[in-house]
Amino acid sequence: MSWRQPAIVIAMVAVTAAAGVGFSQALKPETIKAFKSCHPARALAPREFVGPPPMCLNQNKTYKVTLDTTVGAIVLDLNPKTAPVTVNNFVVLALSGYFNGLNFWSKTSWMVQSGDPRGNGYGGPGYYLPDEPSTTDWPAGSVGMARVPGHGVSGGQFFLTTGSWPGSGPGTTAYNFFGTVESGSQGLVTDLTPSDRILDVTVAAA
Repeated sequence: MSWRQPAIVIAMVAVTAAAGVGFSQALKPETIKAFKSCHPARALAPREFVGPPPMCLNQNKTYKVTLDTTVGAIVLDLNPKTAPVTVNNFVVLALSGYFNGLNFWSKTSWMVQSGDPRGNGYGGPGYYLPDEPSTTDWPAGSVGMARVPGHGVSGGQFFLTTGSWPGSGPGTTAYNFFGTVESGSQGLVTDLTPSDRILDVTVAAA
């Protein structure tokens, strides 16, 4: 091999690396543009705010949320036309890092639940969400918001169903159905246990 060949390889690697940097930089403005106005309300303490975040999402878009968990990446598809306040709130909390480190503290025969810093069903971001039109049809892979005992729809606690809601479902009580688990992630949802946690969350607009 002549000395010229390694030089060519090195040059090609440099060009490829530069292209990769350029590509990532090209993606950044779109990401920033999509969520530049998304901020939580004023913070009172870590993971606690004065109220729900202002509306910032484009309701004509859908949003793909990836929960990086200790069992793998779980992808959720959220549509703000279904429950605009809930989707907006979930995305803003995700972007702020609210869910990072939280356990799937509750698991039953048909769902797993996270989003509670206390891990006892009473924790949250310091506020509740309004009831949004829900559904009585909750098949496996549904995403909804929990209700805090004695209060309303939690601002932070959410659940992912691993099976159909038992019996006749929640009836007329709203649990703010706001998304679905992508089919490729449903097996991971089933694998979750209370010892598993959310490591990070990323959001993309589609």
